[in-house]
Amino acid sequence: MLGVVPVSYFIRHIEDEVVNLRHHGVGSVGAKAMALPLVVSLYKSHTVLGLAKGFFTNTSVLVLDLEDNWLNAEGVNYLCEMLKENCYILELNLANNRVGSKGVCDIAEMLQINTTLKKLSLAGNRLRDKDADCLSQAILENRQLQSLDLSRNEFSDIGGVLLGSAIGENEILEEINLSWNHFRRSGALAICEGIKVNARLKKADLSWNGLGAECGKSVAEIIRSNGTLTHLDVSNNRITADSVATIAKALDENENLVELKIGYNPLSIQGALLLLRAIKNDRSVLRSLDLSEVLVDKDFKVLAKRISEKRNIVIKHGGVVGDFPTNGDVV
Repeated sequence: MLGVVPVSYFIRHIEDEVVNLRHHGVGSVGAKAMALPLVVSLYKSHTVLGLAKGFFTNTSVLVLDLEDNWLNAEGVNYLCEMLKENCYILELNLANNRVGSKGVCDIAEMLQINTTLKKLSLAGNRLRDKDADCLSQAILENRQLQSLDLSRNEFSDIGGVLLGSAIGENEILEEINLSWNHFRRSGALAICEGIKVNARLKKADLSWNGLGAECGKSVAEIIRSNGTLTHLDVSNNRITADSVATIAKALDENENLVELKIGYNPLSIQGALLLLRAIKNDRSVLRSLDLSEVLVDKDFKVLAKRISEKRNIVIKHGGVVGDFPTNGDVV
């Protein structure tokens, strides 16, 4: 009766732990059918009845993937009302759904009520600085969410300041993905500061932003001061060779980082060698050093081989100066 495309698929998978409805054209109407219990009294179709009751009474579905369904703010509102009551869904993917500012505020309100959601993706929703205020408040007050993906949005300086402060005070988040945004200057500094002081984070992705030379020292401070972080990605951020010595010194002191991605930055041949020398000590637990597209020399190649013979580590790098052009891994 509502003309909802994925009705039959949803019904077939209503008892599954994972419901994947990516690219199904759910739309706001479909979201209403899945989430709003009042639809039962408005529409008598048995298929709609199954959808409407689905997530309110269902205890099987733990992961709900609705990426790329044009839910818009209206559809997100229906889902958020459902999630205020549902206490079983642990993971929700709302990436690429044009949720809008109204939708973000509804999500933020839901996060302050829901007691079970552990993982949330809002990637690719064109979120901007004006949306960071309600989101940062939710990050501050939520006591359940462990993984948050805000990648491929349009946050910049103001949003960075708001989100950075919230991240710094949050005591629950273990993973944060802020890649492919517009963080620069004050916003980038605030994000780095928030990650530095957070005592719970394990994974942080800041790749494909504009941290620049100004934030090179801030990246070093994250590596030096954060004792819980195991994975850090600052690839493609215009981090220059001027910052490498500081980063290398911090890396030499670090005893918890397992993976560092810092490729696609103008680090210089000497800078790459400094980073490699920083992890040759016995304190380092690094298992992956990604210097993709960073030129190295033969000294780097020799040392990389020596380190890899001592412990299990993957070292990626760009071409080798003075050698045939290569782009391989040292395992």
